[in-house]
Amino acid sequence: MSSTTQANTTLRIRTNTGEHSRLGLKSRFELVDYEKKTDFDYDYRYFDGGAEWEAGEDFDRMLHLGLLAGKREVPDTTSLSYDRLLAEIETRFSPAAAFSFQLISAADRKSYRETARSSYWNVTSHFEMSRGSAGGAVFSLRGESEILRFGRPDTAYFDTHFLRTGLRAQLQVRSPSAVYVEPH
Repeated sequence: MSSTTQANTTLRIRTNTGEHSRLGLKSRFELVDYEKKTDFDYDYRYFDGGAEWEAGEDFDRMLHLGLLAGKREVPDTTSLSYDRLLAEIETRFSPAAAFSFQLISAADRKSYRETARSSYWNVTSHFEMSRGSAGGAVFSLRGESEILRFGRPDTAYFDTHFLRTGLRAQLQVRSPSAVYVEPH
């Protein structure tokens, strides 16, 4: 049996920039060290840092913007090391008492330093529009998208676009229980 040492740390510093806004700096560090290395289990160090800005209230109205730059180092090979750029946006708002909208999206660029693996963009998005009723039921239209675009597509790493939409009904059975109905 092989043992693994893993350490993860996140540091976030925030300051209020107004009554309902915050500016923050964020940094993450990850270290993985395998006792027995394989093609799939290998040591690496990952670090990123960046800034984020949030405005609004937590549930009714909120906007989050983030930008991080990172780097992964694999000591035994440079072909799995990459530079990373990650941009994030999240918003929620409720323009009417029983209506809400949520959008979350992230664009992640990994630039590999060697040609063994193609650099790529991974763009993910999720939205949900919900309408509540007087009886406690909530009906939602939901959608998800994931786009992978490789610099050099091949048979193992090829461009894809995944889309999923659906309707969701949340019915109040009795407080605090609820039943969700959502086709996949």
